[in-house]
Amino acid sequence: MDYIAPQLYWRIDQAAQSYPVLLRWWMSINSKQRHIYVGNTIARLDAKAWKQREIIQQVTISRSLREQLSLGNIFFSASAIEENRQDIAEKFKGLLGVVKFVLGHFIFIVVATGNFSEFDQKVQHLPPLNLELMLYAPSIEWRIKVQV
Repeated sequence: MDYIAPQLYWRIDQAAQSYPVLLRWWMSINSKQRHIYVGNTIARLDAKAWKQREIIQQVTISRSLREQLSLGNIFFSASAIEENRQDIAEKFKGLLGVVKFVLGHFIFIVVATGNFSEFDQKVQHLPPLNLELMLYAPSIEWRIKVQV
């Protein structure tokens, strides 16, 4: 097992299944010290029971537990971002540094999250590399150039 990705589709204020309580439980049983990437539901964004503020608070809670290996979030479903429900895509862009691109029927969303020191330590002994990633589909061409 490389990582843990529990689907925590509960709100913070739910006493019986509170988001932070469940996340801490997953951290407590993580005896192998695997990275935890929490699954969050944004498909339920309806401005009633599920508001943008709830999702942002959940992400903030997850990030605050980085030292206990809570290292990211996985959002279901991408359609909420595509539709920009409750301005969630704009909020993510500003708050989380989100890059989104579409390839065919797939939507890829990359969220930049702070410290990449573990990755940096593994590649620091390599000479600089210039990489170019190109993805093609009938209606899109996406390129990124990176120096590592």
